[in-house]
Amino acid sequence: MHSRRNAGFTLIEILAVIAILGLLMTLAIVNFSKQRQRGEVAETLARIKELEVAIQKYNTSKGGPPYDKLAKIGVQANNQTNEGVEALYAALQNKDFPEGHILDEKWLSNTDGDVTSTAFHRIAGFKNELFEITDRWGSPFAYFHYTGYGSKQMVLLADPAEGEEPEQVVTPWQSKKTGTYANPDSYQIISAGPDKIFGNKDDVTNFDHDVDGD
Repeated sequence: MHSRRNAGFTLIEILAVIAILGLLMTLAIVNFSKQRQRGEVAETLARIKELEVAIQKYNTSKGGPPYDKLAKIGVQANNQTNEGVEALYAALQNKDFPEGHILDEKWLSNTDGDVTSTAFHRIAGFKNELFEITDRWGSPFAYFHYTGYGSKQMVLLADPAEGEEPEQVVTPWQSKKTGTYANPDSYQIISAGPDKIFGNKDDVTNFDHDVDGD
């Protein structure tokens, strides 16, 4: 007489099912994280594209893109931290550029608390905070005018990557093969990207920085 197998699952079968479910859940979480990151990169690129439109309007009006030094647009600086992107903000909002572009306030931060004594804003009575324009992760962009490609900038992040200093030194992107700068006759906009560290391959920019395999 044949023995009848007990009904139900064995412990090994239950453990195998749990392991499979755990693997599927892990894969789903990883996929969701990648999808979310792609969306955040796309949103940061959209912000850069909108800034490019605003800069083109400024270029048409002023004969060139905004400088990355506040003094060059007649605005008093308190320090040099975040100065490139603060100069971009001040130029686009300047009373001498009345056709300027109104930026979404969700894009703005003031990580170093800068306020200028210069009454630069085209909207009367508006506070003269030197805002930074930020990416999707809340990090200030680095902005370089081509005349400043030989210089460095200090960018202060409100929420740096774990283990990283909040203030980072940023340099313009430069070809490792030829030594030439990206966008040599205009400007560079650089986001630190999802890892919130400038100078890595995941930086989001207004130029292609993978041409060298960097």
